[in-house]
Amino acid sequence: MFYAGHRCASCVKKLYLTDAVAQLEVVYPAPTIAGTITGYAIESDDGGFAYEPHHFHLECWEKLQEEVYTDGQDTPPVYDPMRQKYVECIFCSSDIRMWETSGMVSFGEIHRSQRCPNEQTATHFELMDQDKVFICLPCLWTINKERLDMWNGLTHVGECEEGRHLRCWRFGIGSCGNICNRT
Repeated sequence: MFYAGHRCASCVKKLYLTDAVAQLEVVYPAPTIAGTITGYAIESDDGGFAYEPHHFHLECWEKLQEEVYTDGQDTPPVYDPMRQKYVECIFCSSDIRMWETSGMVSFGEIHRSQRCPNEQTATHFELMDQDKVFICLPCLWTINKERLDMWNGLTHVGECEEGRHLRCWRFGIGSCGNICNRT
């Protein structure tokens, strides 16, 4: 077994090449040219990832998913009054619009890259299942804040916590009644 250069975001143990893994990315969900649903990574000002993707052992992801689902059972879904739902959150069943900051989970394996720049070993994530699941920003924020602490400044448009839950960006920032710090 060869170390893939990544650690599980949950248990922090090493991930090995060809382990079954779940990859969690912060994305904007949108259609591909072929009409399937995918997520487009959110870029930073320098062209890299604004939020680095994280990988999980499949069993660690399943355990986390069960915990979050169980904890959130009392949280009612937030439906989009404009009926512009594109995908649905796997945890709370809330509507997610196209181009809203969301989490996307893909399932696959980490493989050694065919191309190795500067003679250094490189890896890439290879999808094994075309199905992806999506997580609304409030659920993703809760996972990040209360469980794993993966990203700093996780936000759609600089909204406050209440605005995040209400999805105030759909109605105008500050529609939650708070004055948020837009970034």
